[in-house]
Amino acid sequence: MAILVSRLSKTICNRKIINHVSLNVPAGSSLVVIGGSGSGKSVLIKCILGLMLPDSGSSVILCGHEVADLHISKRKSLLSRIGVAFQANALFDSMPIWKNVAFSLIERGGIDHKTAFGAACAKLEMVGLDKSVANLFPSEISGGMQRRVSIARAIISEPDILFLDEPTAGLDPVTAKLIADCISDLHIKFSMTIVTATHDMPYVNKLSDFIAVMHSGDLVWFGKQEDAKNSEHLLNFKRAAQIIN
Repeated sequence: MAILVSRLSKTICNRKIINHVSLNVPAGSSLVVIGGSGSGKSVLIKCILGLMLPDSGSSVILCGHEVADLHISKRKSLLSRIGVAFQANALFDSMPIWKNVAFSLIERGGIDHKTAFGAACAKLEMVGLDKSVANLFPSEISGGMQRRVSIARAIISEPDILFLDEPTAGLDPVTAKLIADCISDLHIKFSMTIVTATHDMPYVNKLSDFIAVMHSGDLVWFGKQEDAKNSEHLLNFKRAAQIIN
């Protein structure tokens, strides 16, 4: 298993955000965590990554390692095998696009700028961006392009696991489809494990082998995509999304 979560809970300011969530993600598969705003999707991902400390009694095993028990040096080694693209993109405004993408390579050392530039351009092309954007700054490209840059940065080291937090949120339908197509292509090309948190129903089937449905911190359904059509929770969420949209 690439990810094994058991009895994961997280309390913030006396409020239970995640409530005894258990799930497993086989290596090379794609999991979509679906749920409305405030359902706990982002907190779940942060707890799995070790960016937030879960409540006692929780267990998160990532690539065979219990995250909470890892020494800082081993944690860094583990995280080097993982790529993350956050919802807000988190690009460095003062750096050109190629340096944003190659940031981890440069920080790690042992690579010259010419090689880093070439690696960044290669990953930009994988997410559908021409290398002509490499020397631009984040403020000079659109929100959809920034989202693809953040994904390019997340895959710069060709990680074993890729986490994507709301990759299509706030984008127009055409751009959102481009992002979804990009994620699907990456999954096929690299056979990497991908975890995507989203509330956008149109892309759930395209992006998933497994689906987890979150509601108010609870995991109300988890299973294979082909079995999701029988999930009343997912059907209710889909109806609600259609009414909102």
